[in-house]
Amino acid sequence: MRVSTAAREDHTAAILAAAERLFRERGFDGAGVAEVARAAGLTHGAVYNRFPGKAALAAAALRNALLAAADLWRERAERARAAGRDPFGALIDAYLQPAHRDNLAEGCPIATLGPEAAREPGPLADALAEGTAALAAELANALPASMPPADRARAATAALSAMNGGLILSRALRGHLAASDAALACARVLARAAVHLFSDPPRL
Repeated sequence: MRVSTAAREDHTAAILAAAERLFRERGFDGAGVAEVARAAGLTHGAVYNRFPGKAALAAAALRNALLAAADLWRERAERARAAGRDPFGALIDAYLQPAHRDNLAEGCPIATLGPEAAREPGPLADALAEGTAALAAELANALPASMPPADRARAATAALSAMNGGLILSRALRGHLAASDAALACARVLARAAVHLFSDPPRL
């Protein structure tokens, strides 16, 4: 039976959602196409009809997850700005909190999948670069408009580096909760300091 365009789009969305969740929980090697298909409520043939192989599925899932995160960051920054709060700080605080540390399945794909993607040239690395650039752009947009664009871009990259590194370290230390919480707190300080490091003149 022929699948309608709407149903095909729904199936693709279900496949990507399942792949994003499973890959973040288990890593790219920890979940196969058959498991993704079952989680999406489809056959593995339905997955292969849309993606030529697991590598293509992984790249699409990573890109989709990162671009969705960028959209979420944009909305979060807009809400903070509308409420009279610092949008840059709001993004940092939302990222570096225990709830995010403890939620691998729905957390930042850079922290969960970045190290694996870095070892894979081609589409997976390209997806990581594209998604990371989108997140950095949202951080830059949350910085004061009075900063030159080049300084905002550098500050955003510095903040994203601190945020991601702090999240990874805090997850690695979850068996030692005090150290894990300290990693989050220190990363928040470092990420916020980026706006001062790249101001003219630098202020710390």
